[in-house]
Amino acid sequence: MDEIMEYQGRLYFMPLKKIRERTDELLEFAGLIEHRRRAVRKLSGGMKRKLMVCRALLTEPEILLLDEPTAGMDAIARRQMWNLLKKLNSRRLTILLTTHYMEEAESLCRRVGLMCGGRLEAVDTPGNMIRELGAFAVDQTTEDGTVSRYFKEKEAAIGYLAGLSGETALRHTTLEDVFLERVGGGWKAGEYGHCNGTLGKMD
Repeated sequence: MDEIMEYQGRLYFMPLKKIRERTDELLEFAGLIEHRRRAVRKLSGGMKRKLMVCRALLTEPEILLLDEPTAGMDAIARRQMWNLLKKLNSRRLTILLTTHYMEEAESLCRRVGLMCGGRLEAVDTPGNMIRELGAFAVDQTTEDGTVSRYFKEKEAAIGYLAGLSGETALRHTTLEDVFLERVGGGWKAGEYGHCNGTLGKMD
C-alpha cells in the first residue's frame, strides 16, 4: 500500500514527506494501517476499494468523484465503505457517486439524480421523491408477480389493503420503488436493462 500511495503522490509532484504523512493519516482513517505492508493483489475487494479512496484523497481534493464505489462488495464490506464515506462527508468533503444500489443512494446522499438511457430523468432529495410517490406501499402477489400501489397516507394504504385477498404486505416506500416507477416503467416488459442507475451527491 505504501508504494501505491507514494506512486500516486509522485504523479502530483508532492514532497515525499507530505506523501508519507498523508499516507499514515489516510490508512489509519480507512482502517487499513495494519495491512499497509501487504501487496495490493492480496487485499480483499473491500480493502482495494478503500485504498482507491485513500489514493483519491491523497492530494486533499475539494470534491471526490466515485464510480460505483461498492460494486462487487459483500454486505459487510459495503457497510464499511458507507461508514467511511459518511465520515469523509462529515469533514465537509463533497462526494459525487454513481451507484446501481438504490438503498445506497437513499442512505448516503442528500440529493440524487435518476438516470435512464444516459438521460437525467429526475433530481431531488430521496425523501421528497419518496413522498411524491407515496410514503406507504402495499404489495400484492398475483399470478403475474408482485403488484405495488403507493399511498401518501398510512390510513389510505390500510384501507386499500383491507379490501385485498391473497398474499399482501404493507411497508414503507423506498427509493428503489421510485426508480422502478419513474425511470424503469418498462421493467416488466424487459426494458429495465436500459436504465443506468443513480447519481448521488453528499455535501
